[in-house]
Amino acid sequence: MTAWVTANASVIGSSHVATGTPCQDASVVKTAKAGEWVVIVVSDGAGTATRAEEGAHLVVKFFSEELLKLVDELTTRSPGHWINDFVIEKVLQTRIALRRLANSDDIRDFNCTVVACLLGPSGGFSIHIGDGAVVGGYRKESNDPAAASLFLSEPENGEYANETFFITEGDWVKHLRISPMPKMDWV
Repeated sequence: MTAWVTANASVIGSSHVATGTPCQDASVVKTAKAGEWVVIVVSDGAGTATRAEEGAHLVVKFFSEELLKLVDELTTRSPGHWINDFVIEKVLQTRIALRRLANSDDIRDFNCTVVACLLGPSGGFSIHIGDGAVVGGYRKESNDPAAASLFLSEPENGEYANETFFITEGDWVKHLRISPMPKMDWV
């Protein structure tokens, strides 16, 4: 496999510029093992949360660092239910860090989503709490039956189009989705 080529950006929206609100989105893309593995983490801060940008930045920094720690283990151990346990533990640790930052058990001021993936030479997994999507596949035909021509992990919205779920909500575990990802060369 060739090394991943990566790019990412977070751009402030025009309504945020008009109201003087900071960009409340954050993203991190990192590679490991000579570029054979890629971790992508995106967090969308809630416009109604007063400290959403802090929450989004904490989430992407923490998750990207923690997911990279799995690379060595995934080269020697097959993915399984232990991945779910790992992700749940990391969400709990993130929520603890947000409580420390808030100096309170109420972390609603940090409302934000998380969409992430860890992908290596033979596949990986995606993580979702809230809206956002992970799309990937092969850019050309592959003879490898494990390769995905197209992969989509869809967003989860609430009852209404502009409603979503946050890592900071008490019922976050009902909205956590961890999906296996097949071998791909773009995501």
